[in-house]
Amino acid sequence: SQILIDGKGPDRSAVTFRERVRKAGPGFSCWSDASVDVATGICRGPWDGVSDKYVLDRTAVFVKPDYWIIRDLVEGEGEHEISACWQFFPGRVEVDIKTLTAKCVDARGPGFEVVPLLGSNRADVEISTGLLSPARGWVSLNGSDVPGTSCVYLVKATFPVTLVWLLLPVDKGPVSGVQATRRDSAEGEVRLEIKFPEGRTDMITLGKKRVEAKSSSAISR
Repeated sequence: SQILIDGKGPDRSAVTFRERVRKAGPGFSCWSDASVDVATGICRGPWDGVSDKYVLDRTAVFVKPDYWIIRDLVEGEGEHEISACWQFFPGRVEVDIKTLTAKCVDARGPGFEVVPLLGSNRADVEISTGLLSPARGWVSLNGSDVPGTSCVYLVKATFPVTLVWLLLPVDKGPVSGVQATRRDSAEGEVRLEIKFPEGRTDMITLGKKRVEAKSSSAISR
């Protein structure tokens, strides 16, 4: 599950062994409070077969104890195609044609949703399971390759661009019933409103330096 730029990913073979194993230093940071755990990693390339310089800043936010938010900030210049790849465990995966939410359902009951929150950017989705050429849609289980659905979101955007993903476990029922909206500020902040069926609303602000989370319920309001 990674980001490709114009179909290309980071080229580890282009850097020395010493560079590959050195400490992340300022390229990685993490912090926690009562509401969230946050980790950020920065990839500066180089990118396979691409001479231009891009920086991928991926932040993972665990909103305790229920779900995750992934923010991908891609910096650079010009218009490019981003491929956001999400690999699922073997099982049935369906994509909602309106929201582009990918839903994975376990035969035993629990499920999982990947909800794209792309702002003004539009996306197409490619779904693959067990492809050999190009190799896509496989997972390794007990030493064997097993077909598992891969969803690739294709987004054409002018850099810099910020893509956000809501990763939502579903305990019961076919869908979560969660409604998520995104609003971007002129200062570059991404503000998310996540409404749950039981009346709770989470407000998440993703700034470049900090993540803020607030939660409310119908009772507390």
